[in-house]
Formats: sequence, C-alpha cells, structure tokens
Amino acid sequence: MQTLNKKLLKSIGRTHSVQNFYDCVEYLKYAGLKTISADLMIDLPEQTVEDIEDSINELAKLELAHISCYHLILEEDTPLFKLAQEGNVELPSEELCVQMYDVVNRTLQQLGYNRYEVSNWAKEELHNNNSNDCKSIGVSGSTINVNQNQCRHNLHTWQGGQFFGFGAGAHGNMFGMRYSNVANVATYIKLMSRFGNPREEEVVETLEEALETYIMLALRITNGLDLQLIKKKYKVDLLESKKHEIENLLSLDLIKIKNNFLSATDAGFYVLNKIIVELV
Repeated sequence: MQTLNKKLLKSIGRTHSVQNFYDCVEYLKYAGLKTISADLMIDLPEQTVEDIEDSINELAKLELAHISCYHLILEEDTPLFKLAQEGNVELPSEELCVQMYDVVNRTLQQLGYNRYEVSNWAKEELHNNNSNDCKSIGVSGSTINVNQNQCRHNLHTWQGGQFFGFGAGAHGNMFGMRYSNVANVATYIKLMSRFGNPREEEVVETLEEALETYIMLALRITNGLDLQLIKKKYKVDLLESKKHEIENLLSLDLIKIKNNFLSATDAGFYVLNKIIVELV
C-alpha cells in the first residue's frame, strides 16, 4: 500500500493506485483469507503527520490483522534518488521522521495493534477469542510466544533461524553459511541450467560473527536477546562481557532486562543502532 494519499503514491513512482489496494483486500477477504497485512511508508517527500494518521485510520476500517511501517530508503539509480540529489524534492527533517514513527506506534496501539518488532504491529485475537491463538515458536533453543497475526517467517529470521533463498537476488542462511544468489534473472537461469548453483556470494560465519548477526536481528523484536541462548550457543556471558555498556544503556532507559531477555525500551527503539553498536 505505502500510503493512501494519491498524490504521495504518485510522487514515489508507484504504479498501483489506492483503489487497486482496496480491491486487493476485498479479493483476499472474498477468497476466505483472514490474516491480511498492509505496508505503510513514512518519511516520504512532502508527507505530513496528518497524512499518516489518515492512512492508519482508513486501514483500521478494513480490520487488517497486521500492519508494517517502513522508513523511506533512497536507493541509487532510482528517479526519486536523483530528484533528491538535485534538490527537486524536499524530504522530512530528522525530527519530523521521529515524530511520524511516534504517531504510527501510538495510533496503532490505540487501535489495538501491538508492536512486536520495530517495524511491525499485529492485532490481538482479531477473528476469535480462542486461547489457543497464542502459540510458541522456538529457534535454536530460544522460545517466544506469538499470536496468530504475527509474521512467523520474520520472527524465525530475526531469531537467527535457518532459511533457504530461492530465485534471483535471494538470500539464504543454512548450516552456518549465509549466501546470496545473482540478481540478474537471465544470469540466474543460465547458472541454474549449466551448474545448478546460482550463488554469487557465500560467507561462513565465525561464532563471533554469528553472535553479532543474532544481536542485530533479535534486538528488532520486543522480546529481544535471549541471554541464556547466547551463553549456551555462542559461549558468551553478555552481562559480563558487556557489563559497562549494559549498565550505561540501563541508566539511559534504552534497554531493560527481564526473565533472562534483554530488549529495547520504547525509547530504545528510536536509537536501535546505537544499542547494537554498544553490544556487538
């Protein structure tokens, strides 16, 4: 979706319309699908807080199970990147970007969506009140509770779980090796036909590198880092090895520790990169 503001949608070069989005939701509901998700983008050129509030309130009327919100990232070799470089579009200030995210989080929570990851919110028990809706998933010895509307694939990835990457440009992480496939579709087909292997890069992580990856990913979710898992799997007592850094982050109210999990506070989610740098 990105935005329900027609002007903004056109300004970022999207080829779909607002009506296309509404039609897709209706088609999915007609097909019997209940767990439907939409993406919202913030930090767009000329976007206002009111634009965001309007989009969220419209989404709420559709009773979607899941909503993601992502900051605009300008990619090189795109028309919008070129316009920004030339000064032909004005992007929101850093202060306004923070305000936009705050409005997204506050408004979604008021509407009954719980943030379970820095960019993702899920509606609790949207379709029924069955107590079995909340299930547990475990990855590499760490177990967390999830509700039916949370994205389990992403939670699996953020906890350091293994996954295959199929297709051009896909990434995978299997048996301690991270890999990426070539992005060019024609090259991908040629490599698969001739050699059965389309990989462009393969990286075998050391235990230290694997821990850094786990910290960077797991801090994105509200459950945070499983300190017992880190001690058992990565042979590191994080509370000891990063004692000074953790004490400092606690004093700034950027992290919290509960039930052997270290996670970001609401304030910490705004400076997640700072926390990661301190702990890796």
